[in-house]
Amino acid sequence: MVKRFIAFVRSVLPADRAFSLLLVGSAFLFVAPSLGWWHSWLGPLSEGASAAWGSDYGTWVTLVYTCFALTLVPIRVAGAACFLVCLFPGIAPLRRLRRWVYFPAIFGVLAGSLFAVVLAHEVALVPGPWKEDMPFGLPGFLFFWHAGPGLHFAIVGLILVKFGATRIERGLAQLPIQLNVGGSAPQSVQEDDGDREVKRFVWIMTALVPVASFIGDIPSVILIIVATSPPNISWWLALSHVEEAIALLVLVVVAMGRSWREMLRTCFRVPRPITVALAFVVPIALGMVVPAAHYAYDRVHWAAFEWGRFSPPIFSTYIGFPRLALLWFFPGALVEEIAWRGYLQPRFISRYGLYRGIFLVGIVWAAFHFPGDFLQGMSHAAVLSSFARRLLTIIGYAFVLGWLAIRARSVIPAAICHTMLDIWLSTSQPFPTPLWIWLPLWGLAGSLLFRYWPPAFARPAEAGDPWVGSSA
Repeated sequence: MVKRFIAFVRSVLPADRAFSLLLVGSAFLFVAPSLGWWHSWLGPLSEGASAAWGSDYGTWVTLVYTCFALTLVPIRVAGAACFLVCLFPGIAPLRRLRRWVYFPAIFGVLAGSLFAVVLAHEVALVPGPWKEDMPFGLPGFLFFWHAGPGLHFAIVGLILVKFGATRIERGLAQLPIQLNVGGSAPQSVQEDDGDREVKRFVWIMTALVPVASFIGDIPSVILIIVATSPPNISWWLALSHVEEAIALLVLVVVAMGRSWREMLRTCFRVPRPITVALAFVVPIALGMVVPAAHYAYDRVHWAAFEWGRFSPPIFSTYIGFPRLALLWFFPGALVEEIAWRGYLQPRFISRYGLYRGIFLVGIVWAAFHFPGDFLQGMSHAAVLSSFARRLLTIIGYAFVLGWLAIRARSVIPAAICHTMLDIWLSTSQPFPTPLWIWLPLWGLAGSLLFRYWPPAFARPAEAGDPWVGSSA
């Protein structure tokens, strides 16, 4: 069992460490602008600037943060470009890395640092970002150390990309990225149009998500600006979910290319009632394991020591009941399932096999969520923990949702399960499930589903079915 697990893990890893370095480096560059860049200093600086120059504090905060965010855009572009080069290297990948990755990333790092230095020099009332009451010409390493995780991850990402490119330059690896599926050294493979379409889909759905989110938020922002009174929070949240789902659907359609009409037609087959029931039950049942355990313990304790003195525990007080407004999660969940379970999963299964295909869909799906996972104020450890938590949880969800989609040959049960999962995670629970229990529960659920109700791939009536591929 252990040997099989190790062999499986090796089969889903990049075939050369140069590929791993490039992927991790591109991820670090992509999320670096979302992290803290002197975040604990920019606020006091804006306050000091408004006091020194007699300007409105809110105006200065908006101006400073907007200008600073714009200086960091090239770093995110460099991360997206690095991933693009990994998938579509062309005839001169090293030159593409220099032009599309090194130059914009270095420009963004220098522009952000120069912005901070100039602002600190102009506003003498506020100590500099080095957090020390020292003269402006302090050693550079203090400036770097107190800059925050954003600058650190950007620089580390650049270094990792350079190390990966060095191996390619020495002829030890060759782009595009390949997996170690066969356990052998990577070899040059001939790609067809289908492979290129899938890689194009993966890049668009991971690199252009911030653009779609920005466009999707525009109507809500306009509503707030033009409203004569504060909008109703429930309706505003509903509008926000719907417009984000529409923006994401447009992105999915663009990523699918010419096959989007046929793909959408095959996504909405009417599933069997048992599959729909499982889609509702699985996330709720897994979420209630810990509350039920607390209730059982308290009930036994009451029966043993408090019988006749106090009323028994009431089970309904051990769980949190969701608000009806959370049903607006469904449009976004449905669009995501069209992308991951409807389009990408069958293609990955056909190319990499059942379990490897679902696993790799989970990796791409996790990368899709990276732009929203990282915030200012996160420590270095919190950033790394967020990477690990997102990857592990999404992979666990991917096997359950993947099973539902294959079983039903429709994205509807997976979208229902996805919605119920989002609702449960967004509802405050008196006894929340710790991560170290949550992950094994979903892993166990996926294992049981595939072990006792495995998808049937070999039925004659299913020949050419886009929902199934080779089970090898």
